[in-house]
Amino acid sequence: MLGKELILATGAPHDLVLLDQTFTLPIIYFNQALNQAPECPELRCSQEFIENCLEYLAAYRSILRPQRSDKHYLGLPKYSSKREIGRMIQFDERHDDRGLLTFLLQPGELTRPMRLEPPKGPWHLDTGRLPEDLRTQASSLASDIISGLGEIYIFYYKPHDWLPALRIETAKEVALNPHRLAVVVQGLKYQCAVPSILEPYPLYLADRTVKALAGAVPTFRQVATQRLSERYEGDIGEVFFAMHGYRSESGR
Repeated sequence: MLGKELILATGAPHDLVLLDQTFTLPIIYFNQALNQAPECPELRCSQEFIENCLEYLAAYRSILRPQRSDKHYLGLPKYSSKREIGRMIQFDERHDDRGLLTFLLQPGELTRPMRLEPPKGPWHLDTGRLPEDLRTQASSLASDIISGLGEIYIFYYKPHDWLPALRIETAKEVALNPHRLAVVVQGLKYQCAVPSILEPYPLYLADRTVKALAGAVPTFRQVATQRLSERYEGDIGEVFFAMHGYRSESGR
């Protein structure tokens, strides 16, 4: 799913593309997939990932290292435990940067872009378990991705007085270019024009769409259960038990 999302982002025709996540999230899940998918080749999800991993990694690299001046990729995590600003000013560790800057920044103000706080250990993308015909190219992409993560910059921006400060992650090529940075700031300002929405409108719309899908899950489960029951030759009760959700879907 994450790989498809990155491909969708790189294929978007817009000059400003917003991702509802931190740029470090894909490398965590991709590294897990690269380690575990080859161990379970019989699973369809493993086969799908291995077949398309080069495309996923290439999309990730394009976001971290944008080559086109008319493409600006931004990561806007709702929350981050990193404290680049707080550590720089030696502020109380119990306060995160976003909460602090929500009160410090005036509408229209932003912080100076600074490098993303590095992890305690080095990033990993283990491509050694991939099939041999994919390994060389995947290793090259992994090296570029890890290098690109080291050149990600962050800044905080408060577009309006009714909004909390936004944490924005972007590539070095965007953050250190005043003209490209201006495109980003103006774009975010115009996407945060409604007081009832506390995030840029595209992220709000995506969030609402995903949450609306939850209501359709019971219907899909019912249809699948019915079709399985028609073809199952054993005890039909086993089908209903297997298709039963393990979690309570509501508090009622």
